[in-house]
Order: sequence, then C-alpha cells, then structure tokens
Amino acid sequence: MRDEVVEASSGDWLVPFLLLG
Repeated sequence: MRDEVVEASSGDWLVPFLLLG
C-alpha cells in the first residue's frame, strides 16, 4: 500500500516539476 502512495506522490510533484522545468 505504501509503495502505491509513494508512486502517486512522486507523480504529483513530478507533474508540476516537469511543467516548470
């Protein structure tokens, strides 16, 4: 379960990071 949360969280901050980058 934690793995899924980590992946989801990682994607959430990756989206805006890529857009800003």
